[in-house]
Amino acid sequence: MGVPYTFATATTSIPLSQLDANFNTPVTIGTSTVGLGNTTTSLVGLSNVSTTIVGSTGNLTIQSGSTNNAILNTFGYFGVGINPSYPLDVYASQTSTYTAGTSASPLIRIFNSASGATNLPAMIQYQTRTGDSSGSLWNVGAVAGSGSYQSSFVLQYQTGSGSYAESARFAQDGSLSVAGAGTFGNTMTTNVNGPNYSGNNYASSGSSTFMNMYLSGTQQFYITNAGTIYTRGSTTIQSISDQSLKTNVVDIPYGLSTILDLKPRQFDWKQGQGNNKSGALGFIAQEVNSVLPQITDTFGDSGLMTLGTTDLIPVLVKAIQEQQEIIEQLKAKVGL
Repeated sequence: MGVPYTFATATTSIPLSQLDANFNTPVTIGTSTVGLGNTTTSLVGLSNVSTTIVGSTGNLTIQSGSTNNAILNTFGYFGVGINPSYPLDVYASQTSTYTAGTSASPLIRIFNSASGATNLPAMIQYQTRTGDSSGSLWNVGAVAGSGSYQSSFVLQYQTGSGSYAESARFAQDGSLSVAGAGTFGNTMTTNVNGPNYSGNNYASSGSSTFMNMYLSGTQQFYITNAGTIYTRGSTTIQSISDQSLKTNVVDIPYGLSTILDLKPRQFDWKQGQGNNKSGALGFIAQEVNSVLPQITDTFGDSGLMTLGTTDLIPVLVKAIQEQQEIIEQLKAKVGL
């Protein structure tokens, strides 16, 4: 007569005559000899084992020699290289330091091995509370790009059942979108918001405003795509002009004669330039450059000339002073 027993998915039997009083007859499993009875034995050398472990009163440990490589404890916490104190606890002695331009030697890797798709995600989901309600689920991770689409690191949150909104994205070129409506293309939006202030920066030509700044919900400052600056109230720009930072200080050689050589102009901006303004008043940078090259420059690598009109103020002051001297001389001649 045989006593049946089950190991893994196989059922076999052992002759009753071979069992002792404690049902502790030794049986070899893997490279371990264990007893079929009231004994506990650590098993080693197992392969191709498919089984369900139940009723354990201690930690489930995976070892290499005497080293604990992974532990699943009685709280259901899983640790890699450590007895876990958190639901997922990863510990490793990583001696290599981070250097820009080299691999960061990550401790955890999330890899989506699919190929041939644009906007392919490798993301982790976090849930802050139960239920399918707004803000309860958050996804964070990398999204692959291809062609004109940039790879990005994305943070999105649930707005409702099955729908999500993007909170932030870092693109591979360093562009940042925070609470914006940027796309995975090269057009990005930067928004910055605080308790009493907020601002946004649109790199897209689709918006007429390039930068906005608010204070307590009221717009205070903005720059248009054409480069025009608008502020609430009067505009004052203060720049450092401390004597301790300057040397070779002399009186300027420019004055009334310089001003007389300048040519104030009225003109129309070409389509897409200067806010498309007609009847604009100002100067032509090339014409000013022939008189006062110190106050002209070029715009980046475009080759277009720029003009610092505020640098005209010292010349205007000198011209007024010279003109006043002439007035005083004339007054003296006529006895005034």
